[in-house]
Amino acid sequence: MMKRLGEPVVLVDNQLAKNCSWYDLLVFLDNDDTDQLMYVDGTFVCTDFAERLHNNAEQAGIRAAYVTIDYSDLEEGHALNAFETTDMGLVFVDCTGSIKKGQTTKKQTTNLDLEELEELYFLDYIDYTGSTEKQINWDKIAYVKEGEKYGVISRDYAKEADYDFYLKIKNNTRYAFFEEGGTVKKVNIYWDM
Repeated sequence: MMKRLGEPVVLVDNQLAKNCSWYDLLVFLDNDDTDQLMYVDGTFVCTDFAERLHNNAEQAGIRAAYVTIDYSDLEEGHALNAFETTDMGLVFVDCTGSIKKGQTTKKQTTNLDLEELEELYFLDYIDYTGSTEKQINWDKIAYVKEGEKYGVISRDYAKEADYDFYLKIKNNTRYAFFEEGGTVKKVNIYWDM
């Protein structure tokens, strides 16, 4: 597995890492700052986000997978993470983070500036750390099924991890903030490297 700049993806596994609950996964995501990093096309992209989240989770004692997706209708694939939770089963997480001013991936924010985008993210924000400080949360629960569109929902609204849940709410722009991706051709899940 290679990053955009030709460097290898380096995954650091923790032999003591264990599967966690859905709640513990959300707490970890709230405490982890990977999603706060800036996406820089060609320099720091989805492979970098997925590598970092994997390594941070393993260091925190949470078993994580590095996942790659090939699309049938897009030239470039995507990288994200997976967690086998003790109560919700397999959960895909896409923490590909911040966008630059003037760019957006949200359905309803095509003409908003960064401040307006931040305000949207603060709506119904659920903080599992107990902190009163607000921040943009770019962590998303990903919905991945071969032969279907790649989908993501803000982790604040994702109450289930299965693809059928995504299909039920994907057209509600209040919940399904992000544009659908390509049609998933192949999913590769790497638990241990």
